[in-house]
Amino acid sequence: RAIVNKERVEYRMDLLEEKQHKQLEKKLEIEREEMEQQRRLDLLRQQVASQFEHVGIDKDRVIQNTKAYQHALDAKNFKPLFEVHGYNIDELMQDQRFKIATALQAAGLHKNSYAKQVILKAHTAVQSRPSMVSNFELKD
Repeated sequence: RAIVNKERVEYRMDLLEEKQHKQLEKKLEIEREEMEQQRRLDLLRQQVASQFEHVGIDKDRVIQNTKAYQHALDAKNFKPLFEVHGYNIDELMQDQRFKIATALQAAGLHKNSYAKQVILKAHTAVQSRPSMVSNFELKD
């Protein structure tokens, strides 16, 4: 039995050495690849350095708008993609009833009866037309 155990121990030691050897080879290969990549990057830096000698360090230039972006921002060149036939967010937020409904919905309270009453009794920014007046009441 001792002979079998000794053979197993030697076998496992060989496997461990082989595994460590593979790990070392892999680590060396990664280091070689990194060095090769760094060498190629240095070569590229040398090749393009002459093209960008005139460009100095200018922090303002880095954060300024590009010409294309500035052109897009100009109001005279601005055309909406689609025509708006309804309300925009600024017009909606002028309406007190909409503000209350939005806040209640965000809080998850818009479905109870008290919230519905508050929303219905709030004043709106838009004057009601006579044709909108109704005797019908909403019940819970």
